[in-house]
Amino acid sequence: KYAALTWSGDIHSSFRSMREQLQAGLSMGIAGIPWWTCDIGGFLCGYGKDPARFLSGIFSPPYWPVSLDSYSGTVRILPLTFPLRIGDLLIEGVPGCHPGGNFIFRLSWQGRHIVYASDYEYETASFLRLIKMSDGADLVLLDSQYAASELEQRTGFGHSSPELGLKLMERCEIAHLLLVHHDPQRTDEQLLAWEAEIARKDIHFAREGEEILL
Repeated sequence: KYAALTWSGDIHSSFRSMREQLQAGLSMGIAGIPWWTCDIGGFLCGYGKDPARFLSGIFSPPYWPVSLDSYSGTVRILPLTFPLRIGDLLIEGVPGCHPGGNFIFRLSWQGRHIVYASDYEYETASFLRLIKMSDGADLVLLDSQYAASELEQRTGFGHSSPELGLKLMERCEIAHLLLVHHDPQRTDEQLLAWEAEIARKDIHFAREGEEILL
């Protein structure tokens, strides 16, 4: 039921850091520590840049043995532009704030709206964009890894707090705020106590396996 996990944290999004983390992971595996991970989710080419050139660099030696043009199928890499429509689903996106870059997403379908802002750290310009994206949303998923008191020692980590969620709800109309991306070192008991302290029916911490009907 329980297992230990070694996590090297949010690493700098560069090929050098990627190489160093792969070496660290292999060393841990050889040492008998099987579970190891790092957060390189912010490792993207940047909005408006050529994704084909970027991905071709990753899918080539020494990072990957097979280049994209070696596959038998046809590989097409298209730039991501917003707004994006998939059937009746409208997807909007604006830049957030995280090492290496990320996006805040708003999904709209049949009059319902969900905003996803994980791996997000407060920064004035991006917070104004978050307010605009969140206004009128039925559900907002917000990064809440740290308490506000912990953020001073974690500036630049790319994460947020429940306290920021409260400020967000003061600035715009949100039906429900779901706090996600918990610190892996917190226990369920700590999160439940924190939730009870907030004491609002329209705010709660995400649960594993939870389903929310809008």
